[in-house]
Amino acid sequence: MLTIIERYTKNNPAYLNNLNKADSRYVEFQCIGPKGAVLHSIGTPQPLARVIAEYFDSPEAARAQASVHGVLQADGTYYKLAPDNFRMWHAGGTANNTHMGIEMTEPDCIWYDASKGYKLHIRNTSKALDHVVKTYGCAVELFADLCIQHNWDPLEDGVILSHKECYERGIGSNHGDPEHLWDALNTGYTMDTFRAAVAKRVKELEAETLDKKIEVIVKQILNDNRKSQEKTELRYKTLADLKAAPNSQHYLPTVEKLIAKGYLNGKGGSGDDLILDFSEDSIRILVTLDRAGVYGE
Repeated sequence: MLTIIERYTKNNPAYLNNLNKADSRYVEFQCIGPKGAVLHSIGTPQPLARVIAEYFDSPEAARAQASVHGVLQADGTYYKLAPDNFRMWHAGGTANNTHMGIEMTEPDCIWYDASKGYKLHIRNTSKALDHVVKTYGCAVELFADLCIQHNWDPLEDGVILSHKECYERGIGSNHGDPEHLWDALNTGYTMDTFRAAVAKRVKELEAETLDKKIEVIVKQILNDNRKSQEKTELRYKTLADLKAAPNSQHYLPTVEKLIAKGYLNGKGGSGDDLILDFSEDSIRILVTLDRAGVYGE
């Protein structure tokens, strides 16, 4: 389950460039929208998306020329930092011109050694694994929603990429995320498993949506049928109406028996003006019961 919190990074220069339509790249991205999304992992031991969202709205992020569309944490909380059709600075290459950028938070029980090329160290493997597994699942849910919203095929080449894959394709800067963390924890996750999981979830969501649409249609048909019946159903307001009906010879003996026995008092009036307000179907049921001997002789 995703919880989406809109917290646009209005102080970030990338966001401002979109507002000001700084050049054709921003204009085109806003007109066409994203062709896919890049999955990132933040590369710092911070599990809270709120903290990362605050960073992307800070002078430090402005100096680093970094910005993303959103940040996702392990419990499904997603901070949306920009509209989907804003061109943000997340991949460090031409992928910025075509793709959204989504960051995943990382567990606080890891650390990176800058003196050794940011080598990853893990203090608590089970805690780190729990965070990564949950964040991966939430990312599947988020990307499935995005695929449905933007009509993306998650299995089409180049639609869903990691930052590492962007680098390998020459459309992003030299990063290894998020695979670096998945591999370090021996999760078995790859971008192929991620794309497959997203595709499966898209089918599930589309089936759920179809089921709901069918349910609504069926309810509407039944409701329309009921209203139609209410409008066209033959009703007898008074006893006189029933006596004047073409089928009175079939119905009248039963109705008069019920009146005589005191079973049928109507809704007011007396004699031929006795108010019955019965549908023909209701009278047919009374006649059937009468012929079955329910009311006696």
